[in-house]
Parts: sequence; structure tokens; C-alpha cells
Amino acid sequence: MRRVGVHDLTSILRILATNTQNGQPSKVTPIDSFDQEASENEEQSETDSEPVPIKRRRSLKRSTPLTFRHARDKTRAQVQKDVQKHRERNMTDKDRFKKIAKKSYLARTAVENHLLNEVEFFDVGDLEARCKHCDALFFKAEHIRKTKGEFDQCCNMGNNCISSPFIDFPPKLQSLYERNCHSLANNWQGLEVDFSDLIKNFHRNTRQYNSMFAFGSMKAKQEDLGPGPYCYKIHGAIYHTVNLAMRPDGGEKPSYAQLFFIDTQEALDFHKDLDPNKECEDDLMMEIDQLMRDVNPYCEALNMMHEVEAQEYAKAQNFGIDPPQIRLLFDVGANANLRRYNIPRTSEIAAVFALNSNDELPMYEGIAIHPVGRKLRLLSKFDKRAESMIYPLYFPTGKVDGYVKVEQDRLDYDRKNQKELKCDNYQALMDYLHDTADEQGIRVGKMIILPSSFKGSPRCCQQGYQDSMAMVRKYGKPDYFVTFTCNANWPEITDNLKEGQTPIDRPDLVCRVFNLKLRELINDIKRKNIFGKVLAYTYVVEYQKRGLPHAHILVVVAPEANIRTAEDIDNVVWARIPDQEEHPKLYEIVTSHMVHGPCGSLNSNSPCMEGVKPGSLKCNKKYPMDFIEETRMGEDSFAFYKRPDDGKKITKNGCELDNRYIVPYSPYLSLKYNAHINVEICASVKSVKYLYKYVYKGHDAAKMVIANGGENVLIHDEIKNFVEMRYVAPHESILMKYDLDDKSHHVERLDIHLPDQQNVYYKPGENIRRVLGNATNRDTKLTAWFKINKDPVFGLEAKKYYYYEFPEKYTWLTGQRKWKPREGGKPTIGRMYTVSLKQEELAMLRLLLLNIKGAESWEDLLRDPHDSYLIHETFKKAALTHGLLEDDNEWEKYFLEMSSFQMPKQLRSLFVTILYYCTPINAKTLWTKVQERNEQRLSLRPCMSR
Repeated sequence: MRRVGVHDLTSILRILATNTQNGQPSKVTPIDSFDQEASENEEQSETDSEPVPIKRRRSLKRSTPLTFRHARDKTRAQVQKDVQKHRERNMTDKDRFKKIAKKSYLARTAVENHLLNEVEFFDVGDLEARCKHCDALFFKAEHIRKTKGEFDQCCNMGNNCISSPFIDFPPKLQSLYERNCHSLANNWQGLEVDFSDLIKNFHRNTRQYNSMFAFGSMKAKQEDLGPGPYCYKIHGAIYHTVNLAMRPDGGEKPSYAQLFFIDTQEALDFHKDLDPNKECEDDLMMEIDQLMRDVNPYCEALNMMHEVEAQEYAKAQNFGIDPPQIRLLFDVGANANLRRYNIPRTSEIAAVFALNSNDELPMYEGIAIHPVGRKLRLLSKFDKRAESMIYPLYFPTGKVDGYVKVEQDRLDYDRKNQKELKCDNYQALMDYLHDTADEQGIRVGKMIILPSSFKGSPRCCQQGYQDSMAMVRKYGKPDYFVTFTCNANWPEITDNLKEGQTPIDRPDLVCRVFNLKLRELINDIKRKNIFGKVLAYTYVVEYQKRGLPHAHILVVVAPEANIRTAEDIDNVVWARIPDQEEHPKLYEIVTSHMVHGPCGSLNSNSPCMEGVKPGSLKCNKKYPMDFIEETRMGEDSFAFYKRPDDGKKITKNGCELDNRYIVPYSPYLSLKYNAHINVEICASVKSVKYLYKYVYKGHDAAKMVIANGGENVLIHDEIKNFVEMRYVAPHESILMKYDLDDKSHHVERLDIHLPDQQNVYYKPGENIRRVLGNATNRDTKLTAWFKINKDPVFGLEAKKYYYYEFPEKYTWLTGQRKWKPREGGKPTIGRMYTVSLKQEELAMLRLLLLNIKGAESWEDLLRDPHDSYLIHETFKKAALTHGLLEDDNEWEKYFLEMSSFQMPKQLRSLFVTILYYCTPINAKTLWTKVQERNEQRLSLRPCMSR
């Protein structure tokens, strides 16, 4: 059947017009008749020498009666509608999917229209784009500018170009790293071995080979992850140590640098006796040992010390005198005074000193090697020798370009600059510490704060949580909770691995691909509106137990896109095994990524099993779920998803699993991203704060305690707690350069302070008078709000908004310290900092700011609402005259605000504080309402799927 075109429509209308003029009723002709008539018209047009003139068509329109034109227009619409239906009948599923993909609700409509098989996997492309400055390889989507070849993850657009890591690199080691058998055979001639097996052995035991020839040690508590893929994950701080003795004390075995003072064969025999080195090849150990003695400057320095010692001892024996003391000092060779000190030998990195009883060493705080009797010494994390001493096979020539540890550097800054932090903002912590100290009968000692400006710190997570709850107060509860986990077997990762590599060996590649996929997922949600129009969203990136990154995403959609019925849920989220014949791709993805366990009675050793006794162990994620024949909405929980007992089963780890073990998922997202993507409908969750608390729980860490520092002193060191209690995997170091959290809205945090009690920043040694003078003329966000309210130009509009609403319409200019009307940019909402009720006047000021618009000064807040000439002395009196403290309504409002992000224990403490400091009118009624808040479920987790 042929399509109907514009020429065919003209012929149809001509026939209809003729019928109408002859008094015959017009009717819509079937599509088949259109084709026949159109064919006749085409044949006629071929025999006629002249086409129908345009003028004739216009005259037909003018001569047509009005009633006919109406009939004709109606018929034209019907014809077009029939033509459209005809075209849709001939469309392929692929064409239909392309059509609906241009609209919103794609995650829902793809299921409704039975087009899941047309969803294409999102591929980030090939790793073939090159930086035009340093030739580094990138995915095309990683570019940051429209200019071709501009990237910022390598050389900062040519500003930090570095030389090749293989310049002056020993060819033998380079061949091992590059897995080049031909080059290895040429460089290591004389070895009759299988070089391919040698290369495999080297890469399989790289850490063991490196430890053999290291001059120092790296110590950290490694986390035992149990069965599963290997992942090196540490708990707590990292320490580097170096041995300061040339030889061990009597009875001890040599270690690290001491092994370079003894014969090569003796050192290798010692290495072979150690259990971790059992799989290492003898020939390879011998070759690397010789290579290190030939090219490594530390080996040269140690050998130099050994030779000088032998020479000096021989000389002393010949003259019958006591031998001198031998010292090897690093990094003094070029600066030492050869005439002042007895320096028999120097090298590029070290000098050997021969000291008699009257000689002295130069002032020195670096590494000094002694003949015997010295213990291990900690090597500073900033020491430029650290990497080359601890990882000699990566830096065999001792040259390291970058050695600063970024995170530790930031932590050390915070530790050394405690006086410059806003410590008065931590009044609540001080109150808690004093209460704790009083209970223990001791006093509060040193307090070291880790501020919220440090990414990943507990305070940073708490601030992010409160910012997100401000969005909840503005836009309501989230509708969707999405957990997106990296798939280490994505083709973009596996296709770019070198021979013999696994994804664990390339955390950089894993994180780069994950970041690009996450960026596309966020784009699907906020721009393509796959769940409907988005009002607000927030996400946080974390790390799995074995290091793989994953993101938690909370989405609030517009009212017209809300989930209202069980059918709506079924079109977005499934919790069942898909039909293998109808949806083969989806079946493969779900059975690979969306199956929990096995756990429970099938596997009591699963990591999710928790309990006191072996017989009472239960899955902490509530699997296996119950069979459910029809989806239904939950009450204060996620939805109860359809899990039919349809006989479908899969086999995982030797166990048969059914629909009760399926993690809820979106068919569309699973097909597009081929990963573990848990999607939950959380529209009915009342305790929404638990969702956000879960999202902003922070990185993996052990439990923190406040330590008693001895001598009846309570020590609170947040930096030490943070370093010693967190867990770190390789992927985290890569993800540091990406955004680990984001929100749809910028949340402007609004300071609150009493008159002349704003924070003042100064450095030790600054002129205090000048600092105070500058502070007097330096507006805060609050005082700048007063100013713009009385501005003759902006004041009339500005007075329409409360202080906490102001950032929605006005932008804060940090440099100029003033507000200006907002002209676009990222949507913004305001959030006033919470205030402890123990700070009564400050709490009353906050209460007034919540209820008074357009204040032009402190006096406006203190002014009596019934007598404009009366200015109260305190904010509490002003609040009383405004009627804000006449009953318990304000305390109920305060509880309502606090309960949006505080946990039940904190709410109970808050109630006690109100009783003690604020004397509510009806404490019993207020307590009843507090109890209602506390009766919310205490541990609602996103894994509580149904």
C-alpha cells in the first residue's frame, strides 16, 4: 500500500467538492480508494499536457459556499487523521520509540507502549580523543571546552605539562611494565626462561617484588573484605618508616635498606625464606636486585657508606687507633662544608661523614643512617624521598615530580589554624563536651575542629543534609529514590584494559566512565524528564565496600507527574524476573545485576546477615520478600511491588532464586545503563528525613569516641578521629577531582548574629584596632538585608520577602558584601542556621526573622507592633509583644522545623531544653506532640523495598 501525499489530498478534495455541488452527501472514502483514485489522477496527469492551474484552485475556493468550506475543512481534518493512523500502522517499533523519546515520562511510556526492546545501551564512546597539549587519551565527552582537544584532567590545558614517566627509566623494568616480551628478551639476554610467564609472574606479584627492594615500609591497617574480588582497602592513617641502622642488632634479621649492605646472593636467600615471596621467580629477583644496585641513588649512597666504613676501619687498624663513627646523611651533599666536616665521600643525594671524638655533625633534621643500634623512624608524608624509598620499582632512579598528599595537607592546615576557624559557631559542641566532662568529673582540654569546608567530613555531610531538608520544606517530599552503582564490566572499561589487567588495576578508568554515565543519568532525570518534570533533586557519590563508586539520587517531580496509582508504579518500577523470550536483553541485565543474595536460609554467611546468635540471623535488607500478586501503595514506606509466584527462577551461586530476591528496578534505566540501578517509589514515605540522612551518612568509618587524654582532661580531636576511623579504597583518590555531590538548587546559608556580635576574621599579629574598624564597615548578610530594605530603588520590592526567602530573589555578592536582584543562574533557596535555645537572645532573634518582613534595622525588629515609638531592650520582649510566645504555637513550629532533619533522640533533648530555658505554657500537650514525632520509624532504610 502506498503512502498518501499532498497531491493525493488535492485529488480527494476535488472529488468531494464535486459530490457536494451535485447535491450528494460527502463522505470519507477508505484509504484503499484514495490509493486507487490517486493512481488514476497520476495517469491522467501524465496524458494531460497542462497541469491544473493554481488560479483555478483559488477560484474554486472563492466560489465555494461557506457551508461547503466548513464541510471540506472537517473532511480535510478527518482525512489527515486517517492518513496519520495509516502511517503509524506502518511505523516500526524503532520509529515509535524515537517518537516517544522526544517527550517526557520516557521511563514510563517505554513500558506502556511495549517498546523496551528498542532501548539502546548508552555508550560513552571510544577512548580516542587526545589532549592537544600533552597527548593524553580521553573520552570525547570529557572535554571541557568547545575547542577541540581541550581537557583539564591531565596538564590543565598545557599549563602543567610533565615529561614522560619513562624518561631515564631502566629499559628492563619498562619492558616488564609494558608486557613487551621481545624487548625483554633483548634487554635480558642470557636468561633461558619463558618471558611471557616471567611478565605474568611480575604483574601478579608486583607488591611483593616492590617490598623486597624498598628502603622503607608503608604501614596501614588493611581491611579484610572476606570472600569476593580483591580490593586493597585501608582503615585509618598511613605511616612511612625507614630503618636508620646499617646493620641489625645481634640476633635480628636484616630488613629493607639493610639488605643492600650485604651480599646479593645472601639478600636473595633471605627474600626467598619469607612466605609472601614464595611465588616470586628467582631469576627475576636476581635481575631486579642487580638493576637496583646499578641505577638507584639510594643503593649507591648505602654502598658508599659501606665502602667508607671498610676503608676507615682498615685505616684505623693499621694505625692502631679507634675507628671513627660513620654517618650517612641525605640531602646535605651539595651544601656541606667539606673543609669543616670530615666527608670522605658525597653523591648527588647524600654524604658520608667520618666523625672522631672532637668532630660534630652539621645541624640536620633529615634522615641519618647509623652503623647499628638505631630504631625505625617515621618518614614525613611530605618528604620528597617517601615515594622513591617506599616504591622503588616505580621510581627506580629516585626522581619524583609530585609528592604532596592533598588530603593530608588540607587536614594539617585545619589542625594548625584552629584559631582562625569560626569556633564560636561550635557552641553546641562545647556545651556537650562540658556536660560530658562534668559527668566524668574531669575538665575539657584541647578541642580540635574539622570544619564543614573539608569535603567528606561529618560536618560537611551534616550541612549537606540540612541543605537538602531546606529543599524538602520548599518543594515537598521526594518521589523517587535511585541508587546507581558502577558496573566494572562496562565495555568502555574492559575494552581499554591492557593485557592481563582487571578493572581493579584501573580505578582511574572505572571512575572516569562512571562519572560520564552518572552525568548522563542526571541529564535524563533533570533535562529529559524521564520521570516527569523535576522540581528538585540531590545526589551524593559514595564507595562500595570493595571500592566501586555508587550514587544515591533523590528526585522531587511536579504534581502532574506524581505517582498516584498502582498502575503508575507498574509502568515505572518492576521487582520481578522479566520474560526471557519477550525481553532477552532485560532478562540478562536483571539476572546479572538486580538479584540480591543468596542470603537467609540459603546462605547464612552473606554479608547482609545480622543478628546476635547464629539461629537468629536475618537479612538487614529484609530479603527474601513476600510474594505479592498486585502492586499496592505503602503506608510510611516504599511501595509494595508486584512479585508474583509465577514459577520463574534463576540460579546464582548454586542456589535457585525467585522474584522474592529481585531488587526493584526501572526497566528503561536498566536497559540503558546495564548496571545495578535500584529505583524506589517513595511518595508515601512520611519519615523523609531518614532517606536524606541515609544519603548524607558520609564515607565508611568506624564508630567515634571522645577520648580521655589522661590527667583528668577530656580531649576532642575531630581530625584524628576522621583520619583513624575512615576506610579508604583506590577509587576515592580518583573521584576527588569530580563533584561528589550536587543539588538542583544552591542553598544560601544565612548567618544570624546579635548586634555587634558578628564573626571577625584576623590572623595572629594583625592590628586588632584595624581589624575591628574594618569589621564595623563590613556588612554581614543580615545587615546587608537591612540596607537593601531601606534602599530607595530596591526597597519597595525587597520588603515583600522574609530574610530566609531573600536568596530566592536576590544574589549575595561576597566581594562587595551586598545583595542585588537576581538575574538568573542556578535556582537558589535560603536557609537560616539553627540556633541552640540555650542562646536565648539569638534564638528570639531568629524567631523574629521568621515572622517579620522588610526590617530596615535592629530597631525595626525590636519595635513594639502596637507602639511604633517603643523600642524594646531585648529580642525576647519584642517576641512577646508580637504574640510569638503567648502560647506554645511557636514551640510547635520550632519542633516542626527541627523534626524535619533532627532524629528522635535529638528532639527529646530539645524538649528538655525548652522546658528548662523557655517555660512553655502547656508542657504536657507539647510533649504529646513531641511523642508523635518520635513515634516515626527509627530506621527506615532505602533497602526496605517491598
